Amino acid sequence: MKKVTKRRNSKDGVIMYQRIIIVLIIALGVTIARPFVKERFFPENKAEITTRAVKLRLENVGELATQDAYVTSVNTVDQSQKLFGSLKIPFTQTKYVYSYDCRVKAGYDFEKIKYTMDADTKTVTFTMPKCKILSTEIDTDSFKVYHEQESIFTPITLTTNNEALDQMKKDARKQAIANGIKTEAKKNAETMLKAFVKQADPEDDYTYVFK
Repeated sequence: MKKVTKRRNSKDGVIMYQRIIIVLIIALGVTIARPFVKERFFPENKAEITTRAVKLRLENVGELATQDAYVTSVNTVDQSQKLFGSLKIPFTQTKYVYSYDCRVKAGYDFEKIKYTMDADTKTVTFTMPKCKILSTEIDTDSFKVYHEQESIFTPITLTTNNEALDQMKKDARKQAIANGIKTEAKKNAETMLKAFVKQADPEDDYTYVFK
């Protein structure tokens, strides 16, 4: 009786194992076929989606240069030893005449630009801060010497040299402003702001007001 029982238990185990395999195969087949059946017999009704920008983002742009000016500044350094504070002592003169090209950048702090959009009148109003000089850089590779005369009695110190470079920067800024760098920077900024609006909503034509 024990031997017969063992054989039946072994046979029952094989049958149970086969049933599990069949169930797994059917489950796998249903999983694979489900998307195809759903797409074939139960197609999804896709909604029409229309996206339209309703906010123009100017945050995190920071300072943006909208106009550059290149100015060549000529500097003259002339020093001599003096007697009684006014009389130049002969053979003590040190004189340099040289030039640098300066790059002056003008633009805006975009974080301070405020705007309003009126969808009814299709008007965008920008409140602009004052245009300012963002930086003045000296191109050291553009250095040219026109006159060089040095006396061992009157050496040029680093302090004097730095003061001369600072003066060149100030002169370059004055020249750039006098030649309209801020006016051009304002025009370019307005063009860029209009482009931002067009990018956000290319289908609508707005009227732009700058204050």
